[in-house]
Amino acid sequence: MRRAAWIWWLVAAARLAAAQATADPDSTVEEPVAVQLWPPEVTTLGSVWTPQMSYSTNSGVGFGLETLRPFRIEDDRRGSPSTLSFYVKGTTRGHWRVNTACDLRWGRDTYHLRLRFEHDDHAREFYGLGPGSDTDDPDVYRPGSSFGYIEGTVGVGDHLALGPRFEAHHQTVHDVPPDGRLASQVARGLDGGWALGYGLVANYDTRDCRLRACRGVYLQGMALTFPGRPGDHAFEVGNLDLRGYLPLANGSTLAAQLFYYGVGGEPPFWRLAAIGGRDHTRAYARDRWLDEHLLAGQVEWRWRPWRRIGVVAFAGLATVAPEPSLWRARYLRPTLGAGMRLFRDATSPVPIRLDLALGYQSVRAVLAVGEAF
Repeated sequence: MRRAAWIWWLVAAARLAAAQATADPDSTVEEPVAVQLWPPEVTTLGSVWTPQMSYSTNSGVGFGLETLRPFRIEDDRRGSPSTLSFYVKGTTRGHWRVNTACDLRWGRDTYHLRLRFEHDDHAREFYGLGPGSDTDDPDVYRPGSSFGYIEGTVGVGDHLALGPRFEAHHQTVHDVPPDGRLASQVARGLDGGWALGYGLVANYDTRDCRLRACRGVYLQGMALTFPGRPGDHAFEVGNLDLRGYLPLANGSTLAAQLFYYGVGGEPPFWRLAAIGGRDHTRAYARDRWLDEHLLAGQVEWRWRPWRRIGVVAFAGLATVAPEPSLWRARYLRPTLGAGMRLFRDATSPVPIRLDLALGYQSVRAVLAVGEAF
């Protein structure tokens, strides 16, 4: 399926490059609804769409789509656009993942409401707990994860926003090998249950464009508590996400991210910090390394030499440990990669991205909508 994704991208890139001669760089008129079968493309007044394809021995062949629609709640060009996104993928073995999110902004970015819901029952692999869990024979189990949150912030000054966040997470765990690592190493979470939490979130944002920044700084801090009643698990979560963007002389951008996630108390294994399956660790399969504290960093060089085509190169490091004081250099997991970006038109800030990432004993291709960070 990776080969099919690359063929689709090469054909699409050739088509977009050929269109540069006739493109009007000053045009901001939205196109009417249109459908093109090859390369597959759907345009609905500014929406960005891409197919999703995957294959694994545990879940089978998967097909789906991902789409994102920027829009404005009010006729105010000085505020950031809101977004509505949707992701769905089903596999030949009856596994599904559905993810929908809405990011609403109004009042010239004074008010911000974010909602998300995700259901995922794709088969997963458990390699063990801790940063040294290296094995070629992971346990395979079937989760049933339903997760959602609602978050609202109000601007305080020009760049700072504060507000509450509420999370609900229900998990089931099926097909656990009786004599495997999962049954022997995991003390909490094998019976599934509810995790219900609340807390505070703070955002500091000076980016010039929220969807594809070229300059500025973004910092998000989050602290949540899961009291155990009415849920089934009692623990705490802390999260910091720092991003910076620097424009370079040749029109390219240097982007950097530092990400921390930590849990305390008695979290279930499905709420542990994880390397893999996320945009800050693109080279690794989901939940490749699990522990209580994660630190990840990455840098990415972005260049858009044509109106509708861009290129990137990126590198990063990540590690997990039971405590921050136990982070060790020998357990740093590297990521190195490059990718392409396809833009709907000359003015679009939302690309379709294809990244090829290499890591420690791992190679992954990622096809998605929007920049990684």
